Amino acid sequence: MVELHFPWTVGSQRRALKVAQPNGGGESYHVYIDKLYQGTLRKLDGRWSAHLNSLSILTTADICVLGDLIDTHFNQT
Repeated sequence: MVELHFPWTVGSQRRALKVAQPNGGGESYHVYIDKLYQGTLRKLDGRWSAHLNSLSILTTADICVLGDLIDTHFNQT
């Protein structure tokens, strides 16, 4: 599993965010905040989309930022 860890600020609170590409997971990435699974991100037709848990705190803007981070850190050639 390939992982990226970094701090994430939600309002005034710092959270631990992890983005992971599971082995055999294809082009999908799992997102965790404070070790709680938030959902899956996947790039389709050049755009990032998310399938999130109903209680996820991620916003559309967060998904765009995470997509950019994934492009930068996981998809380097």
